[in-house]
Amino acid sequence: LILTAFATANSKPTIESLYAAARRLLAAECMLFTEHANLDSERWKPYVRWATELLAADDVVISFNYDPVLEIIAQKYQQPWVLHPGQAKSAQGSVKPIACKLHGSTNLVLGADGKATVDDTKSVLKDPDVVPCMGIPGPGKFDLTSSALASLWDVAIEAIKKHPHVYLLGYRFPPTDSQARTAILEAIGASQNGVRKVTVVLGPPSVDTQRVEAMVDLVCGPNGEVKILPIYVEDYFTAIPSRDVME
Repeated sequence: LILTAFATANSKPTIESLYAAARRLLAAECMLFTEHANLDSERWKPYVRWATELLAADDVVISFNYDPVLEIIAQKYQQPWVLHPGQAKSAQGSVKPIACKLHGSTNLVLGADGKATVDDTKSVLKDPDVVPCMGIPGPGKFDLTSSALASLWDVAIEAIKKHPHVYLLGYRFPPTDSQARTAILEAIGASQNGVRKVTVVLGPPSVDTQRVEAMVDLVCGPNGEVKILPIYVEDYFTAIPSRDVME
């Protein structure tokens, strides 16, 4: 994809064109990952159970993944409702759990007006002029999340403040992602429900687990109830007896 983008005669890549090509390459990798996804296979069982048995109508799923896993699950099981930026105002009062992909998605493209729209035709792989709306690492990520994806961030941050129980599943607050770390931790600390419950599922004990626990403890203060489960996310989705136990 990157080579094709600069194959024309006398063409010299610019920083901007290389950045756009890198996003298209990453989009291709994410699409390949799910190209032949079989939700009936053993590998998908924990995640199908999560979508069909553990999600509640008032849940808000926050994801930083670009891949279309959530969309694939939603297409078959009718939930969660994966919001795109143009639907953010409709999220309030939804009768389905919703999902916000805060760093963009392979099926979102940026228009000339800087707005993100849904495009499920894989046009990012076919047309070098199509710009995927994906906040890959670098200064462009902050710009994107502050503009085209800003409405999804508003929905997500408000949901964290309102919900009494926050689950950090497989998310370690990457040191390089200062914006997300700041916004989410501030929202956790600004709970509107008195006691703040946070469950962290990040695999076996590690430096990442200790770091996340310390940050969450700091923002929750004396009103926090932080539970660390030293298992993987798929283990959690398999072992948790029912939605009621999660409350």
